[in-house]
Amino acid sequence: MIERHKKLGLRVKFSGWTVVVIIFIVSITSTFLIYHERKALRQEREARGDTIIRNLDNLSIETLILRDELAVHSLLNGIVQSEPDVLYAQIKDNRQEVFLASALEVQEDLRQIIKELRFPEGPEILKQYLDVPPYPPIIDISKLIFVKEKQLGKVRIGVSEEGINSTLRALRNNVILIASSLIILLLVVSYIIISHAVRPIEYLSERARAIGEGDLTTRIKLEQEDELGQLAGTLDSMAQKIKESQEQLVEKEKLEKEMEIARDIQQMLIPQQFPSLPGFSIGAFFKPAELIGGDYYDLFEIGRGRFGCVIADVSGKSISGAIIMALIRTMLRAEAMEKESPGEVLTRVNSLIKPDLKPRMYVTASYLILSPREKTVKFASAGHQRPIFYSESGKNAEILPGKGMALGISDDKFFRRVIEEHEVTLQRGDGLFIYSDGISEAFNPKQEEYGEERILNALKVNLSRKAEDIISALYEDLRQFIGSMNQSDDITMLSFKLEE
Repeated sequence: MIERHKKLGLRVKFSGWTVVVIIFIVSITSTFLIYHERKALRQEREARGDTIIRNLDNLSIETLILRDELAVHSLLNGIVQSEPDVLYAQIKDNRQEVFLASALEVQEDLRQIIKELRFPEGPEILKQYLDVPPYPPIIDISKLIFVKEKQLGKVRIGVSEEGINSTLRALRNNVILIASSLIILLLVVSYIIISHAVRPIEYLSERARAIGEGDLTTRIKLEQEDELGQLAGTLDSMAQKIKESQEQLVEKEKLEKEMEIARDIQQMLIPQQFPSLPGFSIGAFFKPAELIGGDYYDLFEIGRGRFGCVIADVSGKSISGAIIMALIRTMLRAEAMEKESPGEVLTRVNSLIKPDLKPRMYVTASYLILSPREKTVKFASAGHQRPIFYSESGKNAEILPGKGMALGISDDKFFRRVIEEHEVTLQRGDGLFIYSDGISEAFNPKQEEYGEERILNALKVNLSRKAEDIISALYEDLRQFIGSMNQSDDITMLSFKLEE
């Protein structure tokens, strides 16, 4: 019932205003019609009175000349009796003798009023209007009687306006009847027309209410090319945009949740502390460009006093990338315990990880085996940036040789054929630096690349410092180089240096 009331509200409102306008127009028209009808009836009555008084003027001349009082009374009575609208007739001769005939029981008050009425001063007809209750309204018409420009007397008649009022009352009743019928008819017609006109507005109102309540699936269609059709198109477009925004928001929230999960996974993978390396200093730094990065590093014991060191970059920066990193960590740690060759470890990991990677997804990695007792480092790179060797005594830093293909792209046979394995021996003050492309491919506001040459120079300047201080100094140099530019990729670096 509430909904129905709301639907009828607009119709009733428009219909009500239509009725008010119609009543106003009918009232003005009726008033105008009655006014002009009254005016026409009065003019007609006055014209009839003029005719009667002229006839009375002509007929009374002879009786006044002959001084025939009986004829005068007979003439007046005849006029009053033959003309229903004539209430009284009066003739006054030059001797000031008054003859009066009346259709009314004329009281003294009316006689006195008639007596005091003026006569015209010339040949024209004089009209005066009386309203003396309880008598009906009267048009008093008077005229002077002339014969050859000689005044014989005066004549006066009183014409009742009661007929006018009766006619106007009948007219008013007819107007009210016709106007009432017309109003009812127009109300029905206007309600039908307004209902038809309002229907699209109600439809749009219902759809707007549905949109406000969350229904964004139903399309808004209105087969009109006017403003309402344009409004329907706007509402439909708005609903679709809101729906798309909601879907995007849901997708964004879902992605943020996935990224949060991936970040938790990544934080679990990044070592919180390093194992003890006798005679070595160790430093590492990791800063993702987004909520979750695609880089990963690790340093772990692999038995017989040796340590495995890895840095990797997964092409996907999502929860799937984090899962791949977890798989790489697990696989690499397991294979490192069994194999003494970095190339063999990476080859085996390639074989295991390839079935789990999505199309166009891959992993670059550098894996090193450090033997503190022998002071040697074996390493191999799978499509990753090659390690940098630096020497405090030699005051030098250089990129080590090595080739290899990223994990997950090729089969074992081809992977094994292209990967290279190298070994370096460390002396006191020597160290290795491994990093991701987020450092070498960083840009400054001038769109200049940081590059490998700047990495080498930054290492050369800090050769005398411990590994962790070298990492800090290199990041500070990188940060100053980037300046106001946003970080475009993950920044990951790890270094170990023989101090004794």
